[in-house]
Amino acid sequence: MELGKINSIFFEQFPFPIMWMDLEGTILNSNFATEKLSGYGKTDLIGRKFTEIIVNPQESLSSFEKINGILSKGDSLEPLEIQLYKKDGDLIWLNIQGALVQLGDKNFIQLIMQDNTDQKKKEGRLKESEEKYRLIAENANDLIAIVNRHFEFEYINEPLFFRVLGYEKGDLIGKTGLDLIHPDDLKLALNTIEKGKDNREGIAQLRLKHKNGEYRRFELKGRAFEGKDGKTKAIIIARDTTERWKLTEEIENQNKKLKESEEKYRLITENANDMIAILDENFNFEYINERTYQKILGYTKQDLIGQSSLKLLHPDDLEVLAKKIKGADMVEEGTIEVRNKRKDSTYIWVEVKGQRFTDKDSQRKALVITREITARKKSEEELKNALEKIQKQNEELKELDSLKDEFYADITHELRTPLTAIRGFTDLLLNSTTLDNGPKEDLQVILKNELRLEYLIDELLNYSRLKSGKIQYKRSHSAYQEL
Repeated sequence: MELGKINSIFFEQFPFPIMWMDLEGTILNSNFATEKLSGYGKTDLIGRKFTEIIVNPQESLSSFEKINGILSKGDSLEPLEIQLYKKDGDLIWLNIQGALVQLGDKNFIQLIMQDNTDQKKKEGRLKESEEKYRLIAENANDLIAIVNRHFEFEYINEPLFFRVLGYEKGDLIGKTGLDLIHPDDLKLALNTIEKGKDNREGIAQLRLKHKNGEYRRFELKGRAFEGKDGKTKAIIIARDTTERWKLTEEIENQNKKLKESEEKYRLITENANDMIAILDENFNFEYINERTYQKILGYTKQDLIGQSSLKLLHPDDLEVLAKKIKGADMVEEGTIEVRNKRKDSTYIWVEVKGQRFTDKDSQRKALVITREITARKKSEEELKNALEKIQKQNEELKELDSLKDEFYADITHELRTPLTAIRGFTDLLLNSTTLDNGPKEDLQVILKNELRLEYLIDELLNYSRLKSGKIQYKRSHSAYQEL
């Protein structure tokens, strides 16, 4: 064979890399484009086996034999992909097309190569990205599915579907997702799917059926897109909101109960006999139970809301209140009795109970409950006056009692003197020998009554001494049997 014919101008100027080989795969020639692509010049390639520069020689050898067999029969060869090491060691991907060329009585193989490295890298990155997103989808906390235009499942992240709804791929792939939706939610679901067309996002709260027949609540987001096959599909992301829905329902029930409770206590407050108010940190009124305030003090909400509660205090009670607030006994709560000014400028006595608290906005406030105690204060004043009167009378009685004791002491001494004389003369007469028995008997009666009077006078004297503390009781233990 004449190599000159092979090394034609057309061969060298051809824009794609070309190699000529014999049927055993020995490289006979290559053009400039081959050197530009691979870094191998003619001298590097001619005489080498084509399989020596291929990444996987065994696989390439098999491919070469296949190429040879196909071309030898005169059949056309579909493009093949191979990997080739450039002279600098870099790896490139090539699409090769082969043709059987006959020159004279010999057959040669012509390979035309096209660099496909960038495309393969893109495919690799895409595959890597797909794998990454597959891992994300498989390990996500939300259900992720792709459905076709007939709402049939083409993909599900199986681990989540199984964990949340109990389904495996075999249960869902190729089947319509509409069967999972609660019948009452089906119309809403179809409307949401309609909104999801044209790349718009549709969102809906739906109930989906668990494999065990129970329904759970989900928030579904869907968006339409065009698949690789040019067909419209939709990606569906569903988040299980069952527990959140239960919590929301519970909160709503609690709020309803709280509202009912607030209404109940509002009615109680508005109809209470005590005045109830809420003050801000500057003692200004924020709330009053108007009906009671108007009944007791004559004020309406318009008169007091935003005004200082201190304006209602009697001037003499301001200092008392200041000391009470500064005292440790009223840091958070306390009670005080003061006078409040009525709208007609008269004053009434009230008992004020206050307790500080922090509202929902973290503002310090005070709850104040005020009870009118005018009647009680009047009763206390009357009782005080009565006690003072009784105390005065008691002092007078004590003075009279003291005078009585002095009288008893004096009279006993005064009485003992004549009785001593009576007793002495009676004893003399009884001892006289000149008297008869009749007079002596009379004298005995006189002596007996005199002794009785002496005894009574001694008792009065002992009482006087006992009252004055000159004598005291002496306690001793005795057997009651001896008494």
